[in-house]
Amino acid sequence: MIEWVHVRLERWGEWASGRQRIGGCGISSAYQLVHARSTATPDPLAHGEEMEIDAALAAIKLRRPQLYDVAYARYVQCLSNLTIAGRTHCHVDTVYNRLNALHKLIDKHITERRARAVRRAA
Repeated sequence: MIEWVHVRLERWGEWASGRQRIGGCGISSAYQLVHARSTATPDPLAHGEEMEIDAALAAIKLRRPQLYDVAYARYVQCLSNLTIAGRTHCHVDTVYNRLNALHKLIDKHITERRARAVRRAA
């Protein structure tokens, strides 16, 4: 697990589910993910990190939907890895491996995105 990615995913999960406003685990019907519904208009200044993670997950969802599904279940729905394994009919080790792969892909996505931004600015 990449700790900074894990922390950012936890914040994304709170933001995406509305737990920042309602407190506790659970999904707020008042908010839907940015990449799932383009009419949502979050404030990029207040939620820049969450939006960066959201963009990375949108790209991952297209290429590796099983990784996105694990991210959504773990960080938005607050399900345990054991519960996710049961719902997806796989071993809990597979869930841990998918989370590890997810963390690596997000790290790579954000690192590459920032490098492109630096090259453009130069």
